[in-house]
Amino acid sequence: MGQLDGVRVVDLSTYIAAPSCARILASYGADVIKVESPKGDDLRAAQVSYFYPAETSEYSFGMDVQNAGKKGLALNLKDPAGMEAMMKLLETADVFVFRILFFVKSRQLERHSFYFPPTISQHVLILCSLLKGF
Repeated sequence: MGQLDGVRVVDLSTYIAAPSCARILASYGADVIKVESPKGDDLRAAQVSYFYPAETSEYSFGMDVQNAGKKGLALNLKDPAGMEAMMKLLETADVFVFRILFFVKSRQLERHSFYFPPTISQHVLILCSLLKGF
């Protein structure tokens, strides 16, 4: 049992900063659901460091570290059915973690009509990450 038992987190983040946040929430007992595209998170194929390179395109040490304790779900957010599933998932969430830079650079918010309906934004804590590594 953890301090965050019963808290549901939807994690739509990539790379390191925001997934680390969701991983910490999972380590405290939150039910974290990692949502990624059908092709997978970009971190799956990334070489995390010289000492821990990705052994294959199917396995990444960094992916394991950043997503330990999370459940996984693949959704195509470009497809209306995938977006509908995402919205239904968000309705059950207490926390939503995502990487804001992804949405800003690719204009995903406008292109995919990604918005927070009142039923979601009234009860979901929205955590976004905007960190630059360099």
